[in-house]
Amino acid sequence: MRIKLDISGMHCASCALLIQKKLTRLEGVKTAVINFATQTGVVDYDQDLIKNQDIITGIEKLGYKAKSASTENFQDRELESQKEIKHLFRQFLFSISLSIPLIFLMMSTDFPYKMPISFFLALPVQFIIGYGFFQGAWSALRVGSANMDSLVTIGTLTAFLFGYFEVSAFLITFVLLGKYLEKKALFQASQSLSELHNLSPKTARVKRFDNILNIPLSEISIGDIVLVRPGEAIPIDGRIKEGESSVNQALLTGESLPVDKKSGDEVFGGTINGNGSFEFIVEKIGSDTVLSKIIKLVEDATGSRAPIQDLADRISAYFVPAVLTIAVITFLFTHSLFFAISVIVIACPCALGLATPTALMVGIGRGASLGILIKGGEALEKSSQITSVVLDKTGTVTTGKPEITDVVPTSGFSREQILKIAGSLESLSEHPLASAFHIDKPLPVKNFVAHSGHGISGTISGKKYSLTSTKTARIALYQGNTQLGLFAVADSIKPTSKQAIGLLHKMHLKVYLLSGDNRQTAQNIGQSLGITNILAEVLPEGKSAEIKKLQTQGEKVMMVGDGINDAPALAVADIGVAMGSGTGVAIETGNIVLLKNDLLDLVTAIRLSKATFNKIKQNLFFAMIYNILGIPIAAGLFSSYGLTLRPELAGLAMALSSVSVVTNSLLLKGFKPNNI
Repeated sequence: MRIKLDISGMHCASCALLIQKKLTRLEGVKTAVINFATQTGVVDYDQDLIKNQDIITGIEKLGYKAKSASTENFQDRELESQKEIKHLFRQFLFSISLSIPLIFLMMSTDFPYKMPISFFLALPVQFIIGYGFFQGAWSALRVGSANMDSLVTIGTLTAFLFGYFEVSAFLITFVLLGKYLEKKALFQASQSLSELHNLSPKTARVKRFDNILNIPLSEISIGDIVLVRPGEAIPIDGRIKEGESSVNQALLTGESLPVDKKSGDEVFGGTINGNGSFEFIVEKIGSDTVLSKIIKLVEDATGSRAPIQDLADRISAYFVPAVLTIAVITFLFTHSLFFAISVIVIACPCALGLATPTALMVGIGRGASLGILIKGGEALEKSSQITSVVLDKTGTVTTGKPEITDVVPTSGFSREQILKIAGSLESLSEHPLASAFHIDKPLPVKNFVAHSGHGISGTISGKKYSLTSTKTARIALYQGNTQLGLFAVADSIKPTSKQAIGLLHKMHLKVYLLSGDNRQTAQNIGQSLGITNILAEVLPEGKSAEIKKLQTQGEKVMMVGDGINDAPALAVADIGVAMGSGTGVAIETGNIVLLKNDLLDLVTAIRLSKATFNKIKQNLFFAMIYNILGIPIAAGLFSSYGLTLRPELAGLAMALSSVSVVTNSLLLKGFKPNNI
């Protein structure tokens, strides 16, 4: 079983590691992933050994709050974050108002009652405003661990107890400032999800018992009739009963052009109606709607982990004990309490912990706004490392809507006769080519058989007929062993396919065309697209074998297909990309889903993955170099050159390091698909 949790009260990324450590010790818990950036957790467990409430209780015993998460309570989470931001700001204002007078007292040499006044000014800052840090440190200590709260608590308490009241007060003040800025930046990073949640209205105009009622979406049932006026957002998924209009589906699929809708057509919650008005019958509600599925997918993805995060977590696990050891050594060698405190407070495991999840949150959210659904950190990291792209032909580089371009009777039958026979056979076929042979009144067909990769056959009026591909890139109709005619069928290439493939080549990726067509047809299409690597005459069950063959040659393979027929090959590839068909996409298929069914979005997905992974590496570098340079300066190694760092300024630097990582991740919001 799996439970997704909303967790509040985490002060830094170390808190997330602390909760993970606690949960994995519980009997029955298989894995636990806690994400500080999204304030969520995902726990896999054995329901025979442990219950949901036991997991929540385990978290609460550490001093945090937890509850089962759902798409519906996203607004509550958002309000909670806004409240926390305001609370941190109020705490900062209170703390700074008491800390500023301490500067003047510190600078004064003859102010009466200097020490007692300083004591009483710093006291509420240390023990009221700083209570949250003590609470976090105690929670960590109870499970034999330490975190950022431990460092702040030790540093400020040491300064306070030794009479450095201005140091303890300003340390807490500056750390609070950093936490406020960090929380605000994280809130900005989550806005892509917020925009998705705000796509659909909260109520709908429903026709019931000849009355028009404005009711909440939660009270709508399947079968209800909903009215939509010009310019309104469509509240939920359904099928038009009366009326027609054009609908802008850009916010859902990224497609900019409005789509014409008439009676019988599907409409989707979150899309915007044009100038017409219509009423539709509700077909999907709650978590079954397309928008809800996309939101859940994006939420799960932004709360996921990338493999590179394991490195940061391993470092963070040993970080605090190492810093405390360095602080003790610093004091023993320098006999300076200031240097020791500076070492304690400048070290920041939070920046390391935020490096990966913040970049994932912004990058995956940006992808969703472009109609590209990336299913998690692992998919994103692998996409940035691919070396080969395998493109299925039909429906991927071509439209998947073939047309008959020529008919050649060969045995005395007329053109109309062989079209009638072929169309009747194809009327029972699910192959993409079948649509090219569509006829209005097909003849009755008995004993129909689809021969995978080899054509179809059936009996009409007691005679056996078959359709099969030829080596000359045509389709032949046979009666028994007698050929009756030939059909030339062409599947037109999508307008953007050639441009996209050219861009993939510019990215130094090997591009393969995978097709069940005969080699001549596949090579003709490949030549027109600029693809020289052709995998032709591959039966459906052989596609995954071709992928494995490339992988044995050392290639990191991205397979791109329609997401349904190509499911085995998508699963075998290092990364599977499902081409969508607007909102009709099977979003459960593939590691990445391209909602617009456009190969240019494949280029964008790869570039976005590379940009996001580069941001993760930048963040990890900045977090590491910050500590590598900051700790020696704080320890006084460069004091002979006049380069020192007061503890309160070290605390400010520590707090702002996390802010810099989040801000760097936020730059991904400016990613544009046309920056080639």
